[in-house]
Amino acid sequence: MGQRSESDEFYELTPEDYARLVSKKREERFLKTAKSRDAEAAARRSKFAKATLRVQFPDSIIVEADFSPLDLVLKLVTMLEKLQLKPEIPFHLYTTPPKQILKDYNVTMYDAGLVPGALVYLSNSDFQGPYLKEIVLASQHSDEESKHQVLAPPAGSPPRVASPEETRPSSRQTVPVCKGSKPKPKWLKLGK
Repeated sequence: MGQRSESDEFYELTPEDYARLVSKKREERFLKTAKSRDAEAAARRSKFAKATLRVQFPDSIIVEADFSPLDLVLKLVTMLEKLQLKPEIPFHLYTTPPKQILKDYNVTMYDAGLVPGALVYLSNSDFQGPYLKEIVLASQHSDEESKHQVLAPPAGSPPRVASPEETRPSSRQTVPVCKGSKPKPKWLKLGK
């Protein structure tokens, strides 16, 4: 049962193969007017009604808020400056992977690649310590409250702040089945 080896002619490009490849290329790159390109871009943008952004601070606290895909990144920056304890200290925003620093704040959320949702990291090399105002930290939801609420608040509502404990996956969350038996993992669902 040896393998059948193909001859060298099998791998050579025939005129029919070349014609098929060239015709595919022509179909893919036909010229479009600026109006038709803009119409296609608007159709892609209209698929998304909102952009849910999570901003992670260096102390692992995450702030979540909804924006319109047509809002400028500047609106996110303005919101973060209002929430920060010391807004005068400079910071920059980036996404990963790969690391892309958001330098231009005058582009839309859609054009910046933050739609339909993104985790944006806030970096600040000059300041160590609490980043958010006390009133913002006081509005954190406990685990019990967050179970009964939708993670993303409606557009225009104040951002939701999650504590570092909420954002880290817990490896020991279990729910006991009954007394005297081994605990059942929370993710295991039997016959319901």
